Amino acid sequence: MNNVKRYARRLELLSMALVPLAFCFLLLKWFFCKIPMDGNFCNFYLRLAYDFEAVELPLIFRFFGIMIDGVGLGLLCYGIVLFTKSLRLFQRGEFFSLHTTILFKRISKILLCWAVYSPLSKTLSTLVATATNSSGNRVLAITFGHDDLLNIFMFGFLVMITSLMHEAYQLKSEQDLTV
Repeated sequence: MNNVKRYARRLELLSMALVPLAFCFLLLKWFFCKIPMDGNFCNFYLRLAYDFEAVELPLIFRFFGIMIDGVGLGLLCYGIVLFTKSLRLFQRGEFFSLHTTILFKRISKILLCWAVYSPLSKTLSTLVATATNSSGNRVLAITFGHDDLLNIFMFGFLVMITSLMHEAYQLKSEQDLTV
């Protein structure tokens, strides 16, 4: 049991460090770097070291890009808040309680929302990144690959499992009340 509490504390500290790091990457991507001319953000941070054809976006388009990626960052932050709440419950020894099942159910719903929003975010990012290109060079790349389909399936399955856990806990508490 001490191992679980120790790991929960470490994960709590690690997850709290992810939020400012993700925010810094968001600002780095849209404000301090040139945007790829083709709007392809795949391996964007790895491509910074290499010379590629890039364009300077006007400030309004950079703000649109931040808003698009900000929704994903907001989902990440809310998920991390819920995750740290569940880790604090673990540190107090509440492994199978009503609050834990509710938090797991909410976390799985946030993950499913992120999995559905991720392909939409990539599509909108390519549109914003290429909005200032000349006519015929703008890109609207609808990106929905097998990874996105797998994420939606896995997180949908996780939502189902956590909902079943929550229902099972409620049935157990009702059974405990009967004589």
